[in-house]
Amino acid sequence: MTTLKGEEKIKNRKVAIDFFSNERNLLECIPGIKKIEGKRFTIEAKIGPLRAELSGQVEEYEVRENEVSNLLKVEGPGLTVMIKTRLHITEAELNWEAEYLTDGSLAKALASTIAKQAEEVSRSIISCALSKINRS
Repeated sequence: MTTLKGEEKIKNRKVAIDFFSNERNLLECIPGIKKIEGKRFTIEAKIGPLRAELSGQVEEYEVRENEVSNLLKVEGPGLTVMIKTRLHITEAELNWEAEYLTDGSLAKALASTIAKQAEEVSRSIISCALSKINRS
């Protein structure tokens, strides 16, 4: 399992908690998102030289005061990615940690490419969320 961590400045704790209290907001920040139906979603992703349509599902989503945690499962031909994210929201910061695990024949064949793209996706989701939280 690979772990990424970061700390980001936020302008308003309440706005951040309100944003993350709705799981759809987080899903809308996934790069390549095509469709969201409840807890299921579809994304179009570029995996190395390949383009693929991947299906995903929110396995867990929990908000407790200033803590948010979620688990997303994304699947495609020869690929399964599990992404566990934990957020801690303070008055002025968003502390985040994302862990991801890849499995499947495609994941094994393109391991370094998929690892790099998983990191880019995690950072892109955080960046998108921050831009929406810190708009004003």
